[in-house]
Amino acid sequence: MAIKILTDTSCDLPDEILEQYQIDMIPLRVTFADGETYLDRWELSPELFVKKMAASKTLPKTAAPDPSTFIEHILKKDYVRLEKCCSSACLLALAVHTRLPSWHGKC
Repeated sequence: MAIKILTDTSCDLPDEILEQYQIDMIPLRVTFADGETYLDRWELSPELFVKKMAASKTLPKTAAPDPSTFIEHILKKDYVRLEKCCSSACLLALAVHTRLPSWHGKC
């Protein structure tokens, strides 16, 4: 069984590292003061993030990936076990386990 690293986009790792270690990411939602919401790094590049943040009087808000996005991602990638996780990732792992009893997650 291969070991994979799965993180959310708050990790801010450079693309070279993500590719070198084949790290998968699930996007955070980023909402700016004007109400526009983007999927981080999918719909919002780091350059656009900085540009929009500089133009705003308030800092953007972020939200962790929702359980359905997390479940969709792990099913698509055929993950079967979660060994270590932090903060909101633990909550997501528990939510996934209740919806997919055959999937193993622990924190």
